[in-house]
Amino acid sequence: MEPYWPNKDVFAAGRHALPERKPSKELLGYLEKYQQDLLTTGTPEGLPNFAVQRNKLVDVMRQKYTAGQGYHQTISGLIVDVPKFWELVLSMDFVSHEIELVNNIGYDDREIAAGIRSTIEAPYAEFMIVGKDLKRAVAAQAEPAAPALPAPTKIVRVQQGGAPAEQSVKPRNVTVSITVEGAIYADFGNEKRLIKRARRDSAAYNFMNYMLGHQKQDVPRRVIQTTVDGCTGKKDMTELAKQCGFSTDLHPLKAVYFGGTTKTNVRFTATANLTAQQVKLLMQRDKLVV
Repeated sequence: MEPYWPNKDVFAAGRHALPERKPSKELLGYLEKYQQDLLTTGTPEGLPNFAVQRNKLVDVMRQKYTAGQGYHQTISGLIVDVPKFWELVLSMDFVSHEIELVNNIGYDDREIAAGIRSTIEAPYAEFMIVGKDLKRAVAAQAEPAAPALPAPTKIVRVQQGGAPAEQSVKPRNVTVSITVEGAIYADFGNEKRLIKRARRDSAAYNFMNYMLGHQKQDVPRRVIQTTVDGCTGKKDMTELAKQCGFSTDLHPLKAVYFGGTTKTNVRFTATANLTAQQVKLLMQRDKLVV
């Protein structure tokens, strides 16, 4: 496994890439390995995996959102408390494209008391949250918790036998996503169609959420097994894709959204340009009102 770069080297490479938003091949490859947990410290204990570190950052994003910063935030590495701050924020920009850093990243001396500054340099980064699913997660989870479980997403039943007669079926760009309640759905922009309802404690729910954050990447099976809750014993990635709703009548769409997926490797693309026939398969599904 490739060792972690020194913190200052990662920062320097990221700062150099920001003005034109063109990371070097070396930096991009390094960040991709970081997200796939393929880096090593050279010690047995290692570091927390990417998913754990990302969750810490998202928790801070929620707090900032609630405090009124919205999707434009500046976050200190001391607040997030992760061991690899630069790998985390740079990979979420250049690899998974969930945030967009502005050219305001660096280090601040930490003030431990009035007029007294420590020798510890605190990394910080200013960015915009741009990923649709990350925006939804930050905003939705920032709302006060309800005293009871949320009401299920409303489903409008569609009469079997085809798409509604009044609605023409044309080639469309369609995005696959998931609600916090576990409804995996196809988003047409003006309406949503249910693909599958997954339990929130199921492997399919956790797997779909993970892949939404790791689109257009070849993710090895071992990463899914060790990173995604409920997937430890999953040996066939094609079967996991089917469990997300791409089986039986929607099986033809598995090759579209999970194209390149094999037993040992998974690749997911959330948005695809579907043919009229593929659109028709989804138009026969129940409507979702969220």
